[in-house]
Amino acid sequence: MNPSVSTAVKPSTANSWLIKIAKKREKEREREREKMRKMLQDIFKKDPTKKRSKLAPDAYRSMSQFYAPIAASYHDSDSIAFFLDRLANMELVPHSEKQQIGQLEWASPSAVPASSAPLLGTQTLKDIAAATCWSTYPLLATVDGVEHRAGDPIADSYAIRMWRNRGVVCVCDGCGWGPRARTASIKANQAFMDCVEELLPLAVDTHSAALILLRAVQEAHLAVIDGVEHAWEAGATAILGGLILPVARTDENGGHQYIFLSISVGDCKAFLLANRSGPDASTSLPSPRGLSLSADAAHQPAGTGSNANLASSSGDVPPRAPSKRIYDLTSSNRGTDPRDAGGFVGPQADKSKIYGGTDMDPLLLNCSLQMHPCSSKDLLLVCSDGIHDNFDPEFLGKSPMSLGGSAEKWSEIPRIESVRLRTTFRVSALEKLVAAASAPKDIAESLKNYVTELTAAGRSFMEKNGGDEPHDKKKFPGKFDHACAV
Repeated sequence: MNPSVSTAVKPSTANSWLIKIAKKREKEREREREKMRKMLQDIFKKDPTKKRSKLAPDAYRSMSQFYAPIAASYHDSDSIAFFLDRLANMELVPHSEKQQIGQLEWASPSAVPASSAPLLGTQTLKDIAAATCWSTYPLLATVDGVEHRAGDPIADSYAIRMWRNRGVVCVCDGCGWGPRARTASIKANQAFMDCVEELLPLAVDTHSAALILLRAVQEAHLAVIDGVEHAWEAGATAILGGLILPVARTDENGGHQYIFLSISVGDCKAFLLANRSGPDASTSLPSPRGLSLSADAAHQPAGTGSNANLASSSGDVPPRAPSKRIYDLTSSNRGTDPRDAGGFVGPQADKSKIYGGTDMDPLLLNCSLQMHPCSSKDLLLVCSDGIHDNFDPEFLGKSPMSLGGSAEKWSEIPRIESVRLRTTFRVSALEKLVAAASAPKDIAESLKNYVTELTAAGRSFMEKNGGDEPHDKKKFPGKFDHACAV
């Protein structure tokens, strides 16, 4: 080669090449958006809200308007594209809707006498699913000779529906105590499940499945405010719902690969129990991607906090995992204040003065849509904070410094450090607890026994001292709450 002859691309040629690529990508994106719009039209044709007659006239809005505050916090005008642009799109195996395996569901009756049902039993669906829900609050009242537990009725609810090659799960945690919290939880759960089941045949790929989940959360909110004239009349609830879906790819053994696609508003959590060793059955899938917004996302500088990397904010599942490894799929949805769920469906009421919108709008600050690869050997755990807060080091009397943190008090460390320390400890503690468990029922029973025993000392103290709660977490570890695990 003659060194005097330059092989560099002229700037004008390079710019022209880049412009052509940009235009090509823009055309591809526009085709994808057009596909999304058509999917959205199909989903809106099947409109359960038309059955409602008492819906407040200004409450029903399009999905795009419903999720607009989330996109706006990231300066994006198209809220639906904002979600889906961050989600890998893969073809799904066709839905075998007529081959349903079964379902589980539970919601508290208006009152459960503590003496007759202090701990509610574990439900099982063959050997593929199990669920349990109960209260760890103390017995503080006796009415007509029957003891009643503080916090009744239970405001958590759950539902599972399984088909031969699909599954849907939903856990709701009503915010606070009382009938309104319970009713919000039940209404949201039922509306979410019914909407997903009705629209599931339309899920031909992961984008259309994501649209269905987004729609189902909107339905959950509309169900909570159905027939309500004033915001204070309705309760609110955290919600986490997800789909287990087979993608149109096979693993090394010729079986289908799976994904868990989930949406969350509030502080319920999902964990992946990687019950295998060696190469992950889903290594040929694209990297897990999802959108996860923290409660203060809109106020964090770019590149900082738990949302610095949107594509991996929940923690990627590594390509190789030892047996019984656990991954928190929702690590960034829990703030540092256990009294604040970070978001909910149901009316904002007085919070609208802080966050904007109307009193009837939901609070979607930590709304997340996430997708994670999994295999047929894995287990999924979805639970309310009545479970996972009892694996939080602060509730176990442990300081940040004892875990390698930068200060002695939890209030003195940055939020991102707090989330990292809590997540690492929580996952490690869960792994130890379920190490010997292999079946869903065993895991559900292990969780129930652990949380009940952990909170026993504090519960006994409160029952003997007229309801005064102890504050020494080293002597009285754990957190009292309604607890739900699926």
